[in-house]
Amino acid sequence: MKEIVLSTGKPQAVNSTTALAPFPQPATSMAIVPTTIDETALIAARFAKSALVPTEMRGKEGDVFFTIMYGLELGLPPASSMRAISIVKGKPFLDAATSHALCLRHPECEYFRRVPDKCERGKQATFEAKRAGYVDSVTFTMDDAKAAGLIKDGGGWTKYPDRMLEARARMALARIMFPEKLAGVYCPEEASDFGDAVPPPASAFERPAASDVIDVGAEAEPNDSAKNLANEPSPIDVAAAELTERIRNTDDLRELSKLAGECKEIKEQSADYGETLLKVYKEQRDFLAKAEQAQ
Repeated sequence: MKEIVLSTGKPQAVNSTTALAPFPQPATSMAIVPTTIDETALIAARFAKSALVPTEMRGKEGDVFFTIMYGLELGLPPASSMRAISIVKGKPFLDAATSHALCLRHPECEYFRRVPDKCERGKQATFEAKRAGYVDSVTFTMDDAKAAGLIKDGGGWTKYPDRMLEARARMALARIMFPEKLAGVYCPEEASDFGDAVPPPASAFERPAASDVIDVGAEAEPNDSAKNLANEPSPIDVAAAELTERIRNTDDLRELSKLAGECKEIKEQSADYGETLLKVYKEQRDFLAKAEQAQ
């Protein structure tokens, strides 16, 4: 038995085959992070039997194992990996909200945000980020989508144009500003770009830094991997990013009102996130109200 300090700050005894890595927010939250191949396989076997994993992965321990390993390379614990990573035609894709959260948790990220003044519903989306003093932005337009042959009758671009535009701009900027973390990572909205080709994994572009590598042979004690994961998105980071996207893609005032409670719940955990979400909520509410009046 070894002693490990959990997020409560108190030493506790744990079995040497299971390591618990602390997450910074909320203080009582913990993620179970495997440190050996056998531990990863055990988690994969348990997950594969769960009704909470995606239908296409149930009973497929190998697929679940790969998804967990792919997530660990990005700094995501197993449960978050199963939620955030989608398999499209046998290829892994990371959802845009989680990619955004990974960027926000990077120590050099000063901000990574949507630029409302440069966004136009159904026409274009712009995201801007600042890293260590350097600022860059990406705008993706419907004209870009048409030129790339992305718009199909009945497809996502006709049903959810704002969501598709924002996902494209956000992911492109993430790969530009944080290539060591997200180079080669794509979201499901970009899956059509590849057809039957396999998009290159992140590791094909950049060799991970030593602090990013999970030591599969190490004993279960505080190590660089656990410390690195502690700097990655916490549940509140991911929840805030996802709720922001849901608010912006809601086109009905009644449906939007149902999200007000979730904004308040997040505000109780993080005042900064809460204020940002309420601002986004009010902007969307005002936009929809004006749209209804114009009809």
